[in-house]
Amino acid sequence: MASSSALEKGDRPHLLAPLRHLGALGFALFWMLAASGIYLYIRFDTSVAGAYDSIGELEWWFGGVLRSLHRYAADAFVAVVALHLVRELLAGRFRGFRAFSWISGVPLVWLMYASGIVGTWLVWDARAQFS
Repeated sequence: MASSSALEKGDRPHLLAPLRHLGALGFALFWMLAASGIYLYIRFDTSVAGAYDSIGELEWWFGGVLRSLHRYAADAFVAVVALHLVRELLAGRFRGFRAFSWISGVPLVWLMYASGIVGTWLVWDARAQFS
């Protein structure tokens, strides 16, 4: 009689293999960053004179929580994308029909890096001016 349990067959269940979900986690973090970034950009003054002051003028509770969420999601996004890139590289998933994913995905890593730099510069505080 065959057992239907994945643990008894020796297979690892999907829930116990979090590295298999790095692409989906990166996708979810991207949309979290996009939604919070759009809100923050609407409320943000991009002029040189008003950039630093507009950060303080965000709504006290929701703006602060959303700004923190945006920052931590950006940090997690970079880590998840780096782990995903290394995992796919070590698994050899860059040949054949997946070559186009690498041709389009590797420049997106550089775009992610550049958008992180620009996001740091937008605040225009001492950290941004000397980075």
